Amino acid sequence: MFSLPNHDAMQMRIGLTVLSIILASEHCLAQSSPSGRLARSPEVEQNPVIVIHGILGSKLVDEDSEQVVWGTLRRFQFWTRRSPSTSMAHPMEFGVPLNLLRDNVRSAGTLAHLDLKVAGLPIEVEAYGGLMQALGIAGYRDSKQPSVLDTEQSEHFTCFQFDYDWRRDISENAALLDDFISEKDDYVAREYAVRFGIAQPSIKFDIVAHSMGGLLAHYYLRYGRQQLPNDGSLPVLDWNGCRKVEKAVFVGTPNTGSVLALRDLVNGYQPSILVPFQSPVVLGTMPSVYQLLPGDSQSTLVDAAGQHVNRNLFDPATWEAYQWGIVADEAERSLQQLLPQVADAAERRALARDHLAKCLYRAAQFRHSLEIPGQLPATTELHLFVGDQEKTPSIVQMVPRKCTLKVIAYEAGDDTTTLRSALAARSLPADQQHISSARCAIPWTTVTRVNASHRELPLAPQFISALIRILRVAPNSNIARE
Repeated sequence: MFSLPNHDAMQMRIGLTVLSIILASEHCLAQSSPSGRLARSPEVEQNPVIVIHGILGSKLVDEDSEQVVWGTLRRFQFWTRRSPSTSMAHPMEFGVPLNLLRDNVRSAGTLAHLDLKVAGLPIEVEAYGGLMQALGIAGYRDSKQPSVLDTEQSEHFTCFQFDYDWRRDISENAALLDDFISEKDDYVAREYAVRFGIAQPSIKFDIVAHSMGGLLAHYYLRYGRQQLPNDGSLPVLDWNGCRKVEKAVFVGTPNTGSVLALRDLVNGYQPSILVPFQSPVVLGTMPSVYQLLPGDSQSTLVDAAGQHVNRNLFDPATWEAYQWGIVADEAERSLQQLLPQVADAAERRALARDHLAKCLYRAAQFRHSLEIPGQLPATTELHLFVGDQEKTPSIVQMVPRKCTLKVIAYEAGDDTTTLRSALAARSLPADQQHISSARCAIPWTTVTRVNASHRELPLAPQFISALIRILRVAPNSNIARE
């Protein structure tokens, strides 16, 4: 998710890109509007924007100690042996539903940058700061970090960052998103009353969601604040979230899952030496990571002999049979460190099995909830940005005697999300230059291909320019698929 770009060069490219779009928009409006002023009255005011980050995209803090669990890291910690960071783990307890399992960790804001220290020297790793800067230049003021370009005279005042605990069940966070939108709806209504003298305005929001944040947004559009029922049934598809959302922009979202989620749940995760290793036991406590699993093992998993494996990835018996993740025999040492209050090894293993089953059943339930057919309301648009120029893992193979997985095949994508998964495509055309003909399970209004990796997508000038155009164009206009 994170990279180490040249900040000055990145900011210059973003600034020039957005300013050129604004100048072009001003010129077009000057031709069609007597006033020639962009967004200077409620009739043409752009929708407030909500940015939703992906996994790892918000700072996590322990409420009791105020210690940063994720978001500020020191390099000397990474040189130590690989052991689970217990503060990162999602809580586990026998017989308690996932949504009732709580700890003292809370989300404390979207990461504009990830602060690292290497040999005592600070390094900033770009996260979502570039995107927020671009929206600021375009006239949207971030309520948490007001842009220096936003003057008192500007009527663009509504840009919000929805941060959430990305370890937890995505449907839980959809309910929190509903609360967040209601709160911001009241705030924007008060601003309209003060700025424009309009009482009870009809306010719609636009959403920009990266990676796993897109799954959260998709679930929210379908079900609003309904969480996945604890009895295993599916929520009622009522498109309740669409009542308040006019445009939803999905950026590199793995709509049909990612084999990297399976690999990381089995092997653990360390994208670079600058980020600490997360053991499969720690990752295996997080319900959200299972919700990123691909739905079809037959097309994504092969055995040591190279034969496709037809096993249900959402069945705990599969994980037991292959000694994967949190229920592997090798997980005992990590479980002992993670659960010091549980003295008996058999009890620890039983707790791990119990938690795995909860997470897998909830993940299957989540996947099915996104596959229920239904007609998207005509008042909501869905825009997709997808990378298609990077080799992206598509098949993993079981490594004999090691109970680990390795990537053996790749498809077009952004290095994390395949083009097929982002599109939610049943099939891809032979000529992938014409992806508009792909048969997709999601009714995209536009699809825009960007030559960028997964972590760079929200920062790419091509993405920024197309995003600003989408946000500034009237809904349901004739926007070509690129």
